[in-house]
Amino acid sequence: MLLAPLLRNILMYGGLVIAAGAVLVLRELYRMRAAERSRLPDAKVVSDERSFRRTFVRWSPALAIAFGIALFYWSYLHRYEYVMVHDGDHGPSVVRRLSPDRIPDVTLAPGQKSPTEEDSFISEGTWVVNLSKRTVRVVTTQYGRGLGFGGEPQPIPPSTSAHFVHIDHIGPNDPPPGSVQDDVNLGIAFREWLTWDE
Repeated sequence: MLLAPLLRNILMYGGLVIAAGAVLVLRELYRMRAAERSRLPDAKVVSDERSFRRTFVRWSPALAIAFGIALFYWSYLHRYEYVMVHDGDHGPSVVRRLSPDRIPDVTLAPGQKSPTEEDSFISEGTWVVNLSKRTVRVVTTQYGRGLGFGGEPQPIPPSTSAHFVHIDHIGPNDPPPGSVQDDVNLGIAFREWLTWDE
């Protein structure tokens, strides 16, 4: 299942809020029970329906904690970014989604090899998955001193995928800028541009 980045964050942090809220409710229930124990109990007859309600109230905070933690963990697993390219009314349509799958179930583009667990950028990498009927390409723009590799655009034919460090610009109308700021003082920077012919 693919999630939009905003929905993933809402579910992930919502799960934490649910669990934290349940912990506070549980603490308050414990405090109320401790106060009740100090008083003498009233004699009363409890019906089955009321007994069920009381059991539900007693266990609901623990269930909410488990649900919140499970929701957080399930959302957290959706951490691999896919840039999905589909056919649209006026050219390709592109959306970013997050997946629990480290590698998409789509054939690799020619010249691409599947990253392994040892590749340091796999957790930060982005997959471009071309589900459109046209070939798209990723152009890497290098700023600053050269490293002596790259420069050739990576074509991604229909129904194939390719892995990149990040996709910074998308579409023919969003090319990389002429210069960028070097925030880490390396004297080098990269921008990767997913584009296609209009």
